[in-house]
Amino acid sequence: MTYIDYLNQFWKQAECYDMLTSEIALYAFLLNECNCNFWRMPFECSSCKICKTLRMSKQTLVDARQRLLDKGLIDFIPGVSRYVPSRYVLLDLTGHLTLTCAGNSISRNYKTNHSHLRVPEKVFQIDELMKVMQADLEWQNNIIMFFSEEKKSLTPELLSALISKFIRYLKVTSVKEKDIQDAKTHFVHWLKKNMSKEKRRKSRKDVGLILEDSDTDKYKSINGWK
Repeated sequence: MTYIDYLNQFWKQAECYDMLTSEIALYAFLLNECNCNFWRMPFECSSCKICKTLRMSKQTLVDARQRLLDKGLIDFIPGVSRYVPSRYVLLDLTGHLTLTCAGNSISRNYKTNHSHLRVPEKVFQIDELMKVMQADLEWQNNIIMFFSEEKKSLTPELLSALISKFIRYLKVTSVKEKDIQDAKTHFVHWLKKNMSKEKRRKSRKDVGLILEDSDTDKYKSINGWK
């Protein structure tokens, strides 16, 4: 189907359904996103981006896309995090919906099993996996920004070294291959766990600290020490 085919299909549905402005705006937005992705479906789009562009609340977005789903115009799988955004497909009603419109009475038989939303798994051997993860600079930048919000400092060089360490960890646990999306999720959880351990280790290091004669803290008042 072409851009105009999807629009014509949408307005035919509008003759049978009451369309809210949020539904119209969302469908137009998704149609443009699909076009920008060269009509490759499913395509990913974060809820944050949609809400910011259309100036709508997250709940309005959730309600609007569910109504478009019920009308057989789209299908989607909700995202689970900022790193795994929602995936969308624009549907061709002729292949997914039998519709009879008579006045305000609508009879339909809409079936979908999300099969068109399934993305083939990208499984890599462990050494190749490291190259793929280290080459994904956008993903790495997202990680650095995420941890900076939690007051944890990461540099691109350090992150690259940590990816190498993570791959070595997978090797010693006898992992020979892994899906790229699963590996990225696993790495973020592994990184959070290790950074928390490092923070606790540093806090324990100060307990029972012996002050040398050259340490200026030795001459500070001990009032308030616990």
